[in-house]
Amino acid sequence: MENSKIQSKFRGIPSWAGVGIILTGITIFVDLRLKTGWIIIIPLTFLTVSAFVYGYSQKRKAFISFSLAAFFLGASALVFFTTQLGWNVRTRLGIVFLIIGCFWFSFGIVRYVLNRYADYWLLIPALSGVGLGLSFLSSRQSFLDYMVFIGVSIGLGMLLWGLGQRLFGLIIPGSLLVSSCLGVYLGWNPGTAEPNALARTGVMLVVFGIGWACITLFSKRSYSQAVWWPLIPALVISVTGWGLYIGGNPSDAGKFIGNTGSITLVILGAYVLLLRQGFHKNRS
Repeated sequence: MENSKIQSKFRGIPSWAGVGIILTGITIFVDLRLKTGWIIIIPLTFLTVSAFVYGYSQKRKAFISFSLAAFFLGASALVFFTTQLGWNVRTRLGIVFLIIGCFWFSFGIVRYVLNRYADYWLLIPALSGVGLGLSFLSSRQSFLDYMVFIGVSIGLGMLLWGLGQRLFGLIIPGSLLVSSCLGVYLGWNPGTAEPNALARTGVMLVVFGIGWACITLFSKRSYSQAVWWPLIPALVISVTGWGLYIGGNPSDAGKFIGNTGSITLVILGAYVLLLRQGFHKNRS
């Protein structure tokens, strides 16, 4: 009776698992002899890809999750611990974080294909991994560089999550986090062309005000009625920023106001188009 139970359990194991285990043992033995450090990748890749294909064909989510995690974990370990490529620790960490972000993207795509439902929350760890990776791979390693990559990636994840599931409570912090990080970076990074603190503060405030205006644009995703109140802080902050910029850099003030004002007009025009589209849908 016990033997029949054991045999029934082993019948569910596909044949490629045994082949993969044999190949793994052989390659470990060969790698220990030749000391290459990379031959072991071949059977491990075979095992993870085979497990993914098997899990996808049989609709077994545990196999899919395990194979994806094993594949990206193995790729991360290979990049971080392999010294033959000549990369320093910072570069290896950056690539590892990019691989982690790709794992979450892949996991979300597979879950969507299987369930026909998008898990938008997966965008936050996916974009956070990409942002961390880009921050480590950036040529400049200042606090502002880390802030803009990480902050914008997290804010963009919250914003896309809110837009995807029509959650206005995520659209507001996502839009403000993206605009505030971009504003601080554009105004105060060492490569800015602005001559003094007044002009830099003006740039920061105007970008922040554009973020508030974007809330009005994105609110059409959650509500059928117009949400106009974010335009009040957008207008106050933007006008304050324009005033500071005029005081700090009057020679370029006209060009700066024209550029940022055109962006604001584009946002308002897009919102008017969305309002007309919703109006026609209601009439039909």
